[in-house]
Amino acid sequence: MAMRIRWSDMMPDGGLWHVARCELGRHGVPVHDHTYFEFFWVEEGQGVHRFRRRRHRLEPGQLWFIRPQDHHQVIADSRLGLTAVNVALEPKHVLQLERRYSADTFWPWSGARHVHEMSPSQVAELQRLAEELATMDQRASVLDGVMLGILRLLEAGRSVTAAAVPRSPAGGLAERVPPPRWLADALEAFLARESLDAGPGRFARMAHRTPEHVNRTMHAVFGCDTTAKLNALRMERAGMLLRMNADTILDVCHKCGFASLSHFYTCFRKHYGATPRRYRLRATQAIEPTTAHSG
Repeated sequence: MAMRIRWSDMMPDGGLWHVARCELGRHGVPVHDHTYFEFFWVEEGQGVHRFRRRRHRLEPGQLWFIRPQDHHQVIADSRLGLTAVNVALEPKHVLQLERRYSADTFWPWSGARHVHEMSPSQVAELQRLAEELATMDQRASVLDGVMLGILRLLEAGRSVTAAAVPRSPAGGLAERVPPPRWLADALEAFLARESLDAGPGRFARMAHRTPEHVNRTMHAVFGCDTTAKLNALRMERAGMLLRMNADTILDVCHKCGFASLSHFYTCFRKHYGATPRRYRLRATQAIEPTTAHSG
């Protein structure tokens, strides 16, 4: 029978959150559920997460979201052990946040996806947010700020994977499964470059996989090949540059990894349904009328 942990047991003196780094030995955590919301991420080691009657391998970088009444168990690897950071949240406040933000952003406790593969830079940001909780007074404004930071991290991860998924004729996104850690890291490294000029071969070397392996994984995860994925990421970068700065279209073309301006125009028009110049004009028209009447 599962053990139930109540919020009043976790925080008998009240409070909005509890945060702790847990170093688990070979016995781990027994089967349990709880009356509060929880999330944790793996820092080191390996293990098994028994969640909803299934066994999932635990590895560094995984971020899990657990809802009240979710039965689960964490078992550390007997040789490597497992270190995780666990954050428990007062349920009423989380429900308030859900009512406020779930319509505008991905809500991690919705049940659609329980685990996320985080990059090293994202794990570092999670660590910073956890330290903020560990050192700040238990005020609602502090928790709201931390949760908004986590939601931004999740949205950033989703934009990396969704941006390059080809759109179906109906306009929807054909996302299939979460990408493996090595692919997510390679995509982040690709986007971190000043010029997105890496082709499928160089991208495969960044991922430390063969081009064939990368291409098969792209099809499995996104339903497209590596070239289509990278081109769509380039288009997302191009749109951002055209909206946010005054670079010439030729400069944007080169920063997005295109050697040919005509090829850039062709890809851009296919992605956005407009030329780069027309796209930029549309983006600025929304603010120019307000600016003209502000004086």
